[in-house]
Amino acid sequence: MAQLLKDENEIHDFQTRFNKINVIIIDQNGQYIERFERLLQIQQDEQLNFGKVQDAQLIKLLKSNSQINWLINQTGCLIKSHPNVIEEQFLQLEPVQIFRELQNIKLNTFNSEQLKLKEAYFQKIKNLLQNPIIMFIVGTPEAPMCRFTKKLVQNLQQYKIKFHFYDIEIDKLMVPYLKEFSNYNTFPQVYIKGKLIGGSDAVQELINKNEFVKLIPEESFMARESKLEQIQLISKFIVLIDGAPDNNYLQKQFSFYNLKIDQEARAELFNCLSNIIESSQELEPYLLYKVTLLLIVQNTVYDFVTLKAEIHANPKFLE
Repeated sequence: MAQLLKDENEIHDFQTRFNKINVIIIDQNGQYIERFERLLQIQQDEQLNFGKVQDAQLIKLLKSNSQINWLINQTGCLIKSHPNVIEEQFLQLEPVQIFRELQNIKLNTFNSEQLKLKEAYFQKIKNLLQNPIIMFIVGTPEAPMCRFTKKLVQNLQQYKIKFHFYDIEIDKLMVPYLKEFSNYNTFPQVYIKGKLIGGSDAVQELINKNEFVKLIPEESFMARESKLEQIQLISKFIVLIDGAPDNNYLQKQFSFYNLKIDQEARAELFNCLSNIIESSQELEPYLLYKVTLLLIVQNTVYDFVTLKAEIHANPKFLE
């Protein structure tokens, strides 16, 4: 039987089922759905996921969120996949013909493209594991988005170590691929020298046994307490602000230079007037710059004028 989708959340959950071709049967009078469900009793395929929508408002919502166009009163099937490796389609065919088309999509596109994407993510994971210490976490060390990530970061702070991280909240597809790669189903995941240590609880257990410090590579220890050094590891650029402007101000400044805060170009914001920053010896030299906004990129300080000149000379400077 096809799953009855009753609201927007159910539709979202349905269309994001991993490694599936997700088919929503759209039919307001129910006759087309009845013919389809009779066929589903004898035709089954683990890669095909079937749902049904009959409510006119939900059909309108589906249409508004779709890449393609069809009439609200049309009967047919909306076909998408997750990951999005096939072209979205709306087919007005009889159920038997829909099944034939779905088999063609599987054989000609979905299976091969899904495998390519998996291989790409596995290679990305292997590249990330080249870092001495890397954590796949929910959020960032400065702004953890789950209590286990927060606990992990707090535990690591005592060791004064350098580490890299990957925010799975930004890259949702990393979650299922990393689970398959590591055969470990929860997050965060901590790797040292390419080996999975475990999550927050596993690290806590090693700390309690005084075993965790023995696993830390020598090159990961900071020579001295260095807030700037750790920040530069996890931030593409650092923004120093004279005061604490609101988000609207920051958005205007970032937009002016086409700066984006994302997985590949993360920025760290500091209020130069705060006691924490003023007490940091490494940041003291930067406090001599009496301007509204400074960027630190690869240990070089840029103000508005020098940053504009650098971006003009090299448009991909901050990518």
